[in-house]
Amino acid sequence: MPRYIVRFGAESCVRLNAKSYLDGNRHTIRVTFPNATIALFDRFVPLGDAHLPNGLLIQVALDAQDIETAIQSAGSFAVSVLNIVSCVACASIDRPFVLSAYDASQGIKDRDFVGVTYDRTTPHSTCRPEDPELSEFIGKYDQFRSNSDIPQDHKNRVERSIDAYRRALADNDDPLTDFIVLWSAIEGLDCVYRKTFPTRQSQFKDGMRDLFARLNEPGSFDTLEGLRNEIAHGNLDLDAANQMAIGNLELVRKALLLAVMWIVKCDDGTRDNTLAKLAYKGTFVTRLRLQAKIRCQPGDIKVLEGHPQIEAVLNGVQVTPKGETANITPDWRFNHSNIESYNLVSVELHGDPGANARVNDVGVTLIPNGSSSHSPTDATSESFEKGNVVQATETSKKVDVGHRSESFWGTLWKKIKECWICITG
Repeated sequence: MPRYIVRFGAESCVRLNAKSYLDGNRHTIRVTFPNATIALFDRFVPLGDAHLPNGLLIQVALDAQDIETAIQSAGSFAVSVLNIVSCVACASIDRPFVLSAYDASQGIKDRDFVGVTYDRTTPHSTCRPEDPELSEFIGKYDQFRSNSDIPQDHKNRVERSIDAYRRALADNDDPLTDFIVLWSAIEGLDCVYRKTFPTRQSQFKDGMRDLFARLNEPGSFDTLEGLRNEIAHGNLDLDAANQMAIGNLELVRKALLLAVMWIVKCDDGTRDNTLAKLAYKGTFVTRLRLQAKIRCQPGDIKVLEGHPQIEAVLNGVQVTPKGETANITPDWRFNHSNIESYNLVSVELHGDPGANARVNDVGVTLIPNGSSSHSPTDATSESFEKGNVVQATETSKKVDVGHRSESFWGTLWKKIKECWICITG
């Protein structure tokens, strides 16, 4: 079975070096499992005359059937080790992101290679709040907070619920965590929401039942309460729980939002218009994923140097304002190191759900140092619809265009033949 080496990066408040700067001695951690070897390194960045730790680099060597399986399996090993390091250091480490992977088997010439570059310069698509709805919500919320007849604990619960809605969208990408944060906020609001009922008697969670009934999902409350209880008591397989959470997150978000807006007495139009919108996380970083066949000598898992690398370098960005949007055209150059030769197989753009894009044909320019350049030309985009909505699944985040029968982005930039323009607005 082929042997692969996969490299990850991770934003981290943990450092491995004894000193908070590089003094010539780089400390590493090596962990050996029956099926994999993992090596952890500080990622040093220059600052003045010094090099300071700024995150971690993780290399995983393992056997796998193919490079895609290797990347998935290596990611699981990397997360496991980083979790333990975080616990022992009592400091935060973000989830790792893949940087490269290659076939490091002995005795072969042509090796599979994957390199990923993260484009943090291109903005996400943005969502604008409607002025009348925002004004109405802020005004009613201010009246609620200023009302001396309302207990301070109720005001605190509403404010915490609004914060929970934001955090569930912005602070993590784990569906189970999202679900638990949102559901806990709804439970905490139940006593406040029931105060809006008529004089009839009510019991704990009657308010929650009412919320789902107002959303025309009366049967979902029992299902979702069961999910919450099964997670807490360990009676449900976590994979099944994760799938249930993914399938119901939008409904739970709407239930929490409805509770808050009902409590502060927003008008029907503001509630209906707000609840009609789909939530947009916008946390997935746009990335270029390059696949190639390379010839090289495999590196040593215990050191960072000597491994093959092909990285996309942003040579410049052209921004063209157009009406309410801005066209952003990046100029990418591909540089390689520790590689004797390589043949590009494909370059894919992986983007965030909800992003807009237009695709133009371009030519390929060869750079004297052996890198390839991907830069725009004056070619038109007549062969593609303008402003396609980019969509992605929660699992792979590989971008497809919804109205095409075949994978659009899977063939995007194959052999560097197309160029993309993000449209923000």
